Amino acid sequence: MLGTMRAIWSIALLLLTLGTAELVLGEEVKLYLKDGSVVTGELVEATPLLVILRIQGEIYTFEVREIEHMVLPEPSQTRRPGWSFPRLGFLGGTLAGGVVAWWGFDSASRKERDARLQEGYGLLERAGELRREARRERKIAWMGVVGGVVCAVVALVPERTGTKVQAQLGDGLRISMVCGF
Repeated sequence: MLGTMRAIWSIALLLLTLGTAELVLGEEVKLYLKDGSVVTGELVEATPLLVILRIQGEIYTFEVREIEHMVLPEPSQTRRPGWSFPRLGFLGGTLAGGVVAWWGFDSASRKERDARLQEGYGLLERAGELRREARRERKIAWMGVVGGVVCAVVALVPERTGTKVQAQLGDGLRISMVCGF
């Protein structure tokens, strides 16, 4: 059972990561070089030292010190919007609710079993106390279930994002993605 739960959470985490990943690589960029020339091509890779472009099927490498500035495209309306899950911290509440529910139902079943034993020995008053405690612990367990489900729903509600790409040249090349809601 524990192995199945681990597999489910691993798959969910992988899907969330892949669903929110949206890279600039493959986009058309324009490089303005210090010698005055302008180069347009598809961004293959950008590091603090190099920018690699594909221009008409050929790969070209530019050192950052050769580049005056770089212009990245604005996101178009036809570009697929991204999704983010900004409230994933609520999954901790789901875990806590699950633990409370497990504890409550387990404790209630033990108290019910003990109540039946007490009735068998003729201790009806103690059996009644145990049954009341079991009912109270079942209520607590159901509150844990409801709380865990609410936290899971809040955590897994996605928000649509738009992307804005920025590039800066200074001591080195810095490319960042800023998501706007």
